[in-house]
Amino acid sequence: MYLLVVERAEPGSAPDRSRMPDQLRERLSGFGGLIGQIRDSISESGEIHWAPLQEVVLPAPWYHGRIVLTGDAAHALTPHLAQGARPGKPSSPPDSGRARPR
Repeated sequence: MYLLVVERAEPGSAPDRSRMPDQLRERLSGFGGLIGQIRDSISESGEIHWAPLQEVVLPAPWYHGRIVLTGDAAHALTPHLAQGARPGKPSSPPDSGRARPR
């Protein structure tokens, strides 16, 4: 099962790894339905991966000559969020993937 929980946290804060299952169940306590079922299935032996989302500001310019940063090079993501999602493509200009002669 894969469940992504996004919440606001203080920079540099991290959950107590020994309490992660309890903390995750607490954070999901207000949910019913499928999320409630997933919450109820969280066990002490389950694997929980926690990673902060962080903003990365790349100074301008984002280009050099005919080279432009797009995709994951321009959108910093935790590794598990980028798996197969191609998140940079929707934010790229519509014709950025086409090679054009000069």
